[in-house]
Amino acid sequence: MPLFTQVTGFLLIALAALSFASTGMSSLLAAFPALAGFPLVSYGDAAKTPAKKARAMHMAVAVAMFGGLLSLPFAWKAIAPRPADAPWPPGALIGLLTCLVTAAYVAVGVAFFLRRRARSAP
Repeated sequence: MPLFTQVTGFLLIALAALSFASTGMSSLLAAFPALAGFPLVSYGDAAKTPAKKARAMHMAVAVAMFGGLLSLPFAWKAIAPRPADAPWPPGALIGLLTCLVTAAYVAVGVAFFLRRRARSAP
């Protein structure tokens, strides 16, 4: 799970860099996915220490959950009905991708926690 956490963090950072570059480096909001990506990378690194693993993984899932919730308005702009000739709002696709990546990470993290708890139950 720590490696998966770091890979997800790097994916979000790459998504932020791509979106920031696509705006001509003029919109700081385009770099929003990195706000969730950097903590995921650091929590994934901290989770490699056995004493810190549980706390770091729980914090990583919490950060991903908040990142996904904060990207929901942008994701909604991507899937909301609009006229056929209307262009996509800026950041809508990035918001949708951020929401999907963080939601997938949270789902995998919760499944991992539940499986771990079931193994340790008497």
